[in-house]
Amino acid sequence: MVADEHDKRNRLVALTEAGRAKLAQSMPLWEEAQRRFERAFGEEKARVFRATLDDIASPEFALRFDCK
Repeated sequence: MVADEHDKRNRLVALTEAGRAKLAQSMPLWEEAQRRFERAFGEEKARVFRATLDDIASPEFALRFDCK
């Protein structure tokens, strides 16, 4: 973890070699889980659900959500 040179309040992280290996090992499992979810939920509903989650996780949503 290192400080962001543009904003010292932020911290930047990077995967180690072992972390990259674990990520590569886990990707097929993640992909299979996504396929199973789409089969159970439906491809279009899964797409809409993921788009909604992306929106909720966005900085723009956080600004809209701010209830001052």
